[in-house]
Amino acid sequence: MRYFLIALSILFFFGCKEEKVAKPIAKGDLNGQWDIYHVTRNGKVTKTLENGYLLFQDDNTVKSNIFSDEKYHIFRLEQNKIEIDDLESLNFFDVKSLSNDTLILDSKINVFDMKFFLKKK
Repeated sequence: MRYFLIALSILFFFGCKEEKVAKPIAKGDLNGQWDIYHVTRNGKVTKTLENGYLLFQDDNTVKSNIFSDEKYHIFRLEQNKIEIDDLESLNFFDVKSLSNDTLILDSKINVFDMKFFLKKK
């Protein structure tokens, strides 16, 4: 019984690690064209928005072929959240991960939880 309690304590200790908080990103980190290569909707793979792109510019504008229009919109980046002006749906993204050539974003479209996987062009 004592060994069981020790093993259980060890499992509990290692199972309760703090989740790493992503370091804040700068607007300049987003600049350029990002091509969507994988999308999930409510946790299931969807092909609907694949082959889309997001194009972030130095002047805080973004355009995309997944928006309701393909016009430039002003965006703001605060605490790893991208907010986009003048769009009814898909007007925000939560940045989950960003490296040199890979960007992972979460968003909500209507009732769907979306996850976008993008690579820098």
